[in-house]
Amino acid sequence: MLKLIEHEIATSDWSQNSKQVFWATACIAFFGSCRIKCRELLPSEKNFDKCTTLLWSDIQIKRDHILMHIKSPKSKKLGGEYIDIFPFENNNCCPVKILLKLKNMSKKNVTNNDPVFSFDNGKPLTCGVLKNN
Repeated sequence: MLKLIEHEIATSDWSQNSKQVFWATACIAFFGSCRIKCRELLPSEKNFDKCTTLLWSDIQIKRDHILMHIKSPKSKKLGGEYIDIFPFENNNCCPVKILLKLKNMSKKNVTNNDPVFSFDNGKPLTCGVLKNN
């Protein structure tokens, strides 16, 4: 399924930034077993909630993996849960490389309080945008 998503994104006429945002979302959701539509990764609306949306401050880049703080997990655990994302080497869908590429492509003025999956214009990818595509 991930290969099909990759193909659809690659053949779209979206900007490179938009392609990277969608691809990073798909890979992180897959490798982190995250639910996209239930605010584990994305806000439901344009105005994101810092208490549920995945922000750059929720990402810890370690030497050999990435640690994500999911503030609104499916378990409903108070304080959220931490998910380790490990490299998937020699593949186009390595979630660590993809997330690092997204971070590098992001605007220079992106702060730790910004949503991880945001476009060049600063607007976050939302569940509503996914529903319409």
